[in-house]
Amino acid sequence: MRISENVRGTIIVGGEECEEYGYTLSGGGHHATCWVASQAGKKYEVRVEDIPRASFYYEVVVDGNLVSATKVVPSEVDHRLNWLVVGKRISETKRRPLMFTPVSKTDDEAALLDLPQDIGDITIRAWRTEYTKERRKASFKYDFDAPQPPRAFHERLKKGIDHQTTYGNAFHDRKRMDPVRWRTRRRIGEPMELTFKYRPLAVLQANGIAPRPPPPAPVDSIDSDDEVIIIEPDVKPVKREKKGRAVVASQSQDIKPRIKKETAERRVKREAEVIDLTWML
Repeated sequence: MRISENVRGTIIVGGEECEEYGYTLSGGGHHATCWVASQAGKKYEVRVEDIPRASFYYEVVVDGNLVSATKVVPSEVDHRLNWLVVGKRISETKRRPLMFTPVSKTDDEAALLDLPQDIGDITIRAWRTEYTKERRKASFKYDFDAPQPPRAFHERLKKGIDHQTTYGNAFHDRKRMDPVRWRTRRRIGEPMELTFKYRPLAVLQANGIAPRPPPPAPVDSIDSDDEVIIIEPDVKPVKREKKGRAVVASQSQDIKPRIKKETAERRVKREAEVIDLTWML
């Protein structure tokens, strides 16, 4: 999804870009929105592309929580940005991947106060920003926020919210320590926002957002009344016809005695099963 000539965002699942539905542009061209299909248990990534003409600050917010951020400083202006967010950093050496998961329900009345705001939204923000440069102290250490645990919503509030984002098992990813620190001096103007609203594909199809699958093609079948003839190349047609008549004749001879015998057996069995109930009168 694009919001300008250069700024583009995509959601990636299994190495493939998600198909986008219902693109809209609002807020004077500063806010783009679309829908993507989510699959429970699937990991996903967020890609941000840009060719900034000035210094910028970028962030990815999922379900209302900041997941990752980066910046383009003056020395990087006019260079292509290809930023892939593969998860939330939990230490200088580890990240946890993003994952779609079903929303949990609860009947606890206290949960009515916990409104599901921003649940089901993946938002990319880009600000025009001015920075000041300073030398980073040797004792400097990053602070990392723990990922938010999955939330449970009251069943009366979760209507329309089917999936949320949780975090998978941590994987190794060492953070590069930059000796130069860029402090934000000020942000200029309104941010550009790209919001991906994720829901199960069946929900998007039921609401007319995504196209429904085409009906299955008709399957040709053989009528039960049709005769299937297998021709044996080593048997002549005349002999096969005679052979067939002989088989039919022999079968017809066997049918009558068998019918008479079975009829007699049923009669005997039925007479043996008669029970005298007169003693109950």
